[in-house]
Formats: sequence, structure tokens, C-alpha cells
Amino acid sequence: MKSEETGDMHINQFNALFDKEILLNTVVNTPPFEISGLRLSFDGLEIHKPFRIQKGKNSKDTRTVDRRLLPKDCREQNLTYGGSVFLKIKLEYRGNVIFNEYKDAGVFPVMLRSCMCNLNGSQNLYELGEDPKEPGGYFIIDGYDRMVRFHVAQKRNFIFAHQKKSKDSTYTDYSVSIRSVSEEQIGQKNEIKYCADGNMHFKIYVNKRVYLIPVTLLLRALANCTDEEIFVALGSDQRILAMLARMKDYPCYSQKECLDYLGARFKPILKIENYEECGRHFIDRVVLPHLSKFEDKYLLIIEAIKKLFRCYDGKIQPDDVDVPSNFELYTELQLIPICFREKLNEIKRSFMTKIMYFLRNRVSTTDSTTSFNVSEAAELTGELSDLQLEKIKKHFESLDFDIGLKMKRFLSTGNITTVCCSDLLQNSSFTVLAERINIWRFTSHFASVSRGTFFSNLKITSIRKLRPESWGFFCPINTPDGAPCGLLFHLSQSCFVSDKSYVFDDMILYDFGVVAPHRGYNTGVPVFYNGKLSGTTNDPSGLAKSLREYRAKSGLCFEVCYEYGKGIDESVCIFDSYSNLYRKVFNVRLKREEWIGLKEQVFLNIKLSKYVTKDAYSKYDREAENEDTFEFEYREIDNTNIFSSIAACIPFSDHNPSPRNMYQCQMTKQAMGVACFNQQFRTDGKNFFVSYLQSPMVRTGAYSTFEEFPIGINCIVAVLSYTAYDMEDAVVINKSSTERGLFGAFIYKNEKFELEKNAHIDFTPFKGARIETDDVLVRYVHPDLGTRTIKYHGAESGFVEAVRIFSRDVPCVTITLRIQRNPTIGDKFCSRHGQKGVCSMFWQEIDMPFTEYGLRPDIIINPHAFPSRMTIGMLLESICGKSAMALGKIQDASPFIKNVAFDESDPKSIGEELKKCGFNYYGNEPMYSGVTGTEFRTDIFIGPVYYQRLRHMVNDKYQVRTSGAVVATTHQPVGGRKNKGGIRFGEMEKDALIAHGVSFALQDRLMNCSDRTEFTYCSDCKTILFTGKDYCSCGSKSLMRVAMPYVFKYLCCELLSMNVKLVFDV
Repeated sequence: MKSEETGDMHINQFNALFDKEILLNTVVNTPPFEISGLRLSFDGLEIHKPFRIQKGKNSKDTRTVDRRLLPKDCREQNLTYGGSVFLKIKLEYRGNVIFNEYKDAGVFPVMLRSCMCNLNGSQNLYELGEDPKEPGGYFIIDGYDRMVRFHVAQKRNFIFAHQKKSKDSTYTDYSVSIRSVSEEQIGQKNEIKYCADGNMHFKIYVNKRVYLIPVTLLLRALANCTDEEIFVALGSDQRILAMLARMKDYPCYSQKECLDYLGARFKPILKIENYEECGRHFIDRVVLPHLSKFEDKYLLIIEAIKKLFRCYDGKIQPDDVDVPSNFELYTELQLIPICFREKLNEIKRSFMTKIMYFLRNRVSTTDSTTSFNVSEAAELTGELSDLQLEKIKKHFESLDFDIGLKMKRFLSTGNITTVCCSDLLQNSSFTVLAERINIWRFTSHFASVSRGTFFSNLKITSIRKLRPESWGFFCPINTPDGAPCGLLFHLSQSCFVSDKSYVFDDMILYDFGVVAPHRGYNTGVPVFYNGKLSGTTNDPSGLAKSLREYRAKSGLCFEVCYEYGKGIDESVCIFDSYSNLYRKVFNVRLKREEWIGLKEQVFLNIKLSKYVTKDAYSKYDREAENEDTFEFEYREIDNTNIFSSIAACIPFSDHNPSPRNMYQCQMTKQAMGVACFNQQFRTDGKNFFVSYLQSPMVRTGAYSTFEEFPIGINCIVAVLSYTAYDMEDAVVINKSSTERGLFGAFIYKNEKFELEKNAHIDFTPFKGARIETDDVLVRYVHPDLGTRTIKYHGAESGFVEAVRIFSRDVPCVTITLRIQRNPTIGDKFCSRHGQKGVCSMFWQEIDMPFTEYGLRPDIIINPHAFPSRMTIGMLLESICGKSAMALGKIQDASPFIKNVAFDESDPKSIGEELKKCGFNYYGNEPMYSGVTGTEFRTDIFIGPVYYQRLRHMVNDKYQVRTSGAVVATTHQPVGGRKNKGGIRFGEMEKDALIAHGVSFALQDRLMNCSDRTEFTYCSDCKTILFTGKDYCSCGSKSLMRVAMPYVFKYLCCELLSMNVKLVFDV
């Protein structure tokens, strides 16, 4: 994978919205709104590419196309990168069209490098102000990069059986559920609950409210069937008789009567006058919306009831929805249509409110004695005059049609309203800021997957565990430590998120012996295709084998899941819907690569690859290729495919403990490096740039993805205890190396200002000017306010890199400052093995130890860093790095391969190569003291190791304060470094100062420089609560002035409010 391809999964999801016309279908299939003969419907949608749009001179509503709008312009001017969106709306009154035009619906945010982006197809991105390796896959909202993060979703259109303790005595602990997703990618959660009295209720959600419908009533509404047909279809189980007997409480026997019954109950919600039509619309919208035919819905509910009975009888085990094999993803493909549908519903509700108000006034003016109920407005039969229709049209045109604003709010905040769907477990945190600390951090956003905020508050650990079902799809290493551990993980480098649907022709199933379903009792193993019962088969294993062979030969990407085994509900399920997860494996029998799905993998036999060297990733052993008997159907293409793109770059990761590899994945994202190649065009809040960087000499095969974006330097590292400053977690750095530029870096900070309207900019600093604290950044003149200045309040001096002046509604200025950040004591550095250390001292080069060849180390680390952490991979990197430097070749450090470099019997081993170059076989070298010049008693382990400088620097974190702003309530210092506040000082810090005998420092910091206040103390009352400056409420004259912390008085007042008086002696 190349670095510019890392955002392709998100781009493909966004493109599918237009390629498959999902957004258009979302608009067109939105139910119309009807009331009193008025009908509001949405008939079309047009979204244009981003263009620079300006208002015309003659009319405020006139818009003229100026030129293409580029992402660079949006970043510099804090704009939203998007194109105009137009919504075709039709308003009718009893068949006569009142309005049928396209309405301007705002600016629709466009994903970079998508089919709607102006960068798409461009051969030279640098000319357009973009990085030549720009991956795309994100949005620009008000000048900031925002992206939609993948979230875990329950697998769609699949029946899950549950056993969960019921809080309601009406129901048993057993139920089945299905997450049904329609063609517009809007999901609904349907559930069948088993009642304690033997009945079953179909649970649905309409406008976030729960409704329960008897299953037998719903079955009759779906199919014009008799009780006997339902009894036979469910296997003639005697428990069905109890369900059917309870239908006598409902006067519904035919399909029409059942539809009328449902329509009458949901008419106030759906606003459809005809009962039968309302009932049909209700079923289409809420009950298994992924199926369009009533017959298919009927058959699927029958299968769900069967599975519920089998689970209740203990024949099968309940399904675990937290197992990764039952996952798919929420992507842009689902969330953007939800935003559209919600906005269209808002338009309908706003129009309904205005029309209700208009009709109420109309009734009240014609008959002042008539009491009007808003719910009766739909039943008014009076004709509306042309003048009244014209007023209604004005009400209609005053509505807010801005879909673009709805999208912008969603992308900028991550919050979404979910009235139209019921399958989302959260309403927030769907989008994140795409940070560009380095390219590794930036691209990791595209592969990150979150369980969601709902799970972060749960007190159970089962959802955080690494499950074997995630093999090859989710990285077992790349997850944060701490609170989000196991809740935020990353896709493996071989994982693919599907952006196509219905690539499989289900008619082929009948060529493989599948029997079409019918209303009677279907024998055999059920066969499902995207949640539709396609038939049954008596040879499920043979069917699955034939389908996989067909998949491999045709090169199609769909999932064939044959579930079988003890306690498992036997079925064959074929999935090729959107947002499914797939990866490629090698088919041993057919000798070709094949796509497999996440749920399918659990029931497959997959063998690890047997390649000898790094160059044989796609080659297999002759012995394995010539096997006559195939114990395993499939084989891994590359054993490192189980890792994410970042974890796969850790050298010799199979020689390190897993926590160290976990830490390294996080520290890689915090390393300072080259984030992009268009630094001069970017206006991010803060960018890091290291002056010169190097590619590692010891690397894995996956490093080619980030080869053009290095984040470290090949440093000479010696492992010895040489000074008093090389503690276990500290590094001693050669001072002369830093003076020659080792880890020298810059920070680019952008100061953005919005001035008052009609302001005239009088002064800005020129490029290259040095800026100190309190220097003027902008001086401007306002007609009413006069001359105003904006000063620089930063603590560090810098140089002006660029000045950008532009105008939106008001004049705006962006000044880019370049601040030099050379390494200082307290800055953090780390290797690629989770060995993080703080710079404790810069040691003079003249005092550094040296080898026989005059080689002096750049970094000295303590030997105690290795035994407890067991990072053997770092030792191997040092040995291989020495060989790589001496021979001038790259050493392969990929895990899980047979590396001849460590085979001591091989003449090409690392040790032999080191001996030929004059080094020690095991990497140890004689070294001499830089102070005395004498040789050390033991050889020192020394060699090149790739080190990274982290973004955590002392200059960003040190905090010093004497006195300043205080909190009004307690008179203690405010918090926060930006507010020039104090640091936190707790009980243990207090005890430490007392133990060291520095009570004066304790008094100085916690009282004199904090909330020291003088109070008047009464010797008789023995309190400070009832005294003034020279009096006490008790009448005593025995007063004195005492100094104590103000927060003590606050405590006394709090206790007094609880009728507790605090007295003390002075």
C-alpha cells in the first residue's frame, strides 16, 4: 500500500453515495407530507462540485460562478470545502402544482479526492497547493480537517438470538433481533420478544418511541394466510396454538383488516389518511425495511420465530453480538443519508407547523365559535382560495432548506440526531479532527475503528478483550493504553471495507440445488442472501464449497458463511452488502487469491505462510504446492497482514513483549517528523517539522508505505552506565551532535484573527521579521473604534513565515510563525520498541566514551532499560544496523520469517558479516573512557538504533507562577498554563515537603503566593466569621489581625451552613 492510498476506503464509501445514487434515493423515497389537500414531496437532488461562489451585484440571491474552489483556499480562508446542493421540491394542492422547482439547499461538504472533488484526476497536486502524496478521505470544515471515524455496528440483516435477564416480568429472558438496513442505508432495529404467557411481541421503534405488536397480527398483515398456514409454517409446535388463541382479542382476520388496524393506530404519526395505505407504509418503513416484498418479510419472521424457539429449548446457544465476527462498520455511507433524511423530516415538520397555524387562523376567522383542534386539520374539506394558496406558498418559501448547514454541523461536532433510525447506540463523537503531527498519525485515523461512547461507560471488560475472531481484520497491537484500550482499535493492512452491494446473482443458488421457499414448513438448512430467505438445501457444506469456488474463479467479493457445530444454528448466509469487512487469502486448491468475510473466517481452515525470505511474500513452498491432500483450504498471503500499517513497521516485533509493541504504536503517532510536503500552504494550529531526517537502515517490508515520510534518525546508541544522569528511563545525548543539528526542529504556529467589519489593516509584520512577546502583530483602523492593535502573547520568540490577508464577511489575518525548538533537557525521545526516555543531560563530546575506531555515541542509555522490558528487538536492531551501515544495504526486520541473518551456521549471518567488517561477532565493542582515556573492563554494546523525537517538550509544559489571577470563590490561583495559573498541589506533595523539612517553602507556595488573606480574629468568639475590621458582633474588644488562607474561611462558612461552628486558638 502507498501512503496516498491510505484514505481510499473512506473515499470509496463517499463515492458510493453518488455512484449508486443513494443520496438521490434517500431524497426521492422520503414519504411526502399531506394535509387538507396539500402535498409536499421531494423529487430530486443536484450536488455540484466546489466552485468559488460570489453574490451578484444586482440581487442578493443571484449567484455567479467565479472559478474552482480548491482545498488550499479553504484552509487559508477558514472556509468549508463543498459544492452547492439543490433540492427539487413539489408542492401541490389537490393535483394542481403550486411549486415545482429546485431550491438552494446550501453548501454540501465534499470529501477530498472523491468523485466530487476538484483534486480528483489531477496529475500534479502540488500545483494546486496540495501534498503530492495527499491521501484524501476527509473534509475541510471552516479551515480544519475533519473526518468520519469508523464505528462498530451490529451485522446487518442477520437474525441474532439473545438470552438476557428481563427487567419486565411480562417477558422471558429470550428474544431475537435483527438490524435491518434499507436501500437508503438507514437502519431499523426489530426485535421479537417471547412473553411469559406464550405470546410473542414484535418490538419496533418509531420516532424514538417503542411500540409492541403481536407477532400473529403482523404475520396476518404481511400475508393473507390462515391460522393453519401459520401453524404449519412454524413446524406445528403446540406453543403456536396459544399465540393464535390470543388473536381473538383483535377483530382482525383478513390481511386488509390487519392493515387497517395498524394504519388506524399509526395514522397520527405517519399523517396518512387512508388506513390501509398507512398500514402498508408503516410496514415498508419500519418492519424489516431491507426487504421490499411482504412475502419475504413474512418468511423471515417465520425463520426468526423458529430460531427463538430453538434458543428457548436449549438446542442452540445465544449469539454474542460483541464477538468481532458479528461486526460491520458505520461509515459515511450510513451517516450522511441519515443527516439528509433528518433534515428532510425537519422541513416537513416546519411546513406542518406553519400550515397548522395558517389553517387555525382560517377556521377562527370564518367561524369564531368553532373550537379548532390541530389534529383535525387534515380532515378539513373547505376549498382554499388563490389568495390563500399564495400565502401558503410564501410560508413554504420561508422554510429553512439548508441541508449543507446540517451536514456542516455534523462534521464539525460529530453529533447527529436519529429520529428516522433506531440502530445507532450513540448520538455523538462520530467525527474527529484529523491531526497531522506526522503522516503516521494522520493515516492512522483512516484505519481507526471505535466501539462508541456507549461502551466507554460500561464497567465490563468483555467488550475490551482481544478475541480470536478478529484475526486478520483488526490489529491485535494498535490500541491505546488506558481508558480507551480495546474500545479504539485499527483495521489490519489487508482489511477492506466493501463499497458495493448486490454483486452476487442469487439466481445462481438454484443452479446449485437450493429449493425455493414457500409458505409451508420449509425442510432443510435455510439459505439467506442479504437477510432474505432464498430457499433451503440438504447439502449445506457442498453448497458453501461450490459458492466459494465460484467466488474464487469469478473474482467477486462476497461472503459465504456456513455456520455449523454444536450449539450453533445451522444456516448458509451470503452477504455482499455495503460496509462489510473482507480480506484476501490464498486458495490452496485453486492456486489463486480469494476474498473472505469476517463472519465466514471463523468456520474456515487457514494456514500460515511458509516463505523463507522477505522476497518470497507471494511465493509458496514446493512441498505445499504439490500436496495431494489439503489439510487446509486456505493459506495466508503474508503473515504480517494481521497487523495495522503502523504495527507492521515495528522491526523484529515478534521478539518484543506485546505491551512494548502497543506503546510503540502510540509513540509513533507522537513523533515529530515530516507531516506533509505543502507546509507553506497549510494553516493548521500547530505543525512540527524536524530539520533533517533519515530512513531507517533496519526496516520491515511494510515500511514502504511511509518511506517518503521519515520520523527519526539513525543514532549511534551505547548501552552503559557512564554518568550520574543515565538513569533507567533517561538518555544522555552528545552535546556536539545536537549542535550539529541532531533532532533540531521547528514549530509552525498560525495566529488567526477576525477584525471588525469595515476595519482597514494598517500594519502587519514582514516575512522573516523576529517577533517577541508583546510585539504588534496587526494594527488596523476602524471608522468608529479608531486605531486598534493585536499583540503577540506567546512566551517564545519566533520568525514570521507567512502573512495571509483575506476577507469573508469581515477582514481576516493569518500570521504563520516559525519557532525553533532544539532539544532541551526534559524532552522525550524513544526507539521503535517502546523504549521512551527523557533527555537528562547534554554531555560534552570530549568526555564521551569512544571505540577503537574513534566512534563516539550520540546517545547513552542505561543497561537496566532491557531486563525488565525484554525488548530483544532493539538489541537485534542495533546488531543489524551496524551491519547495514558497514555494508551499505538495508536489513530486513520483518516478523515471522526465517531470517538467515540469525542462523549462526549460515556464512551470511549477521555475526559473520560483522566479523568481516572488523566488528565483534555479538555487537560488543571495546570502548575507552572519554575522561581518563583508559579502556573499560568490559566490552560495550553499541550500534545504530533508529530514534524518534516526541512532541512532548518542556517548552510546551513547564509552568511557573508567583502571583496572578485567582478564582473569585476561593481566592486561589486559576488553573491552566495558558491562563498563567498554578500547578496542582495535592496531599502527597504536601507530605513530601514536610518530610524534607522545608516548611517555609510549603508556607510560601500554599499561602503567601496563593490565597493569603488577613482577617480580624476575636479572642472571645475564637472565630473570624462575625468580625469586621475593628469590631465583633459579640461586643468584644479583644481583636487581632491574623493571616491565613482564604479558603479556610470558605470552609468555616460551609460548616456554619450545616450548624457547625469552628473555633480555634491563636
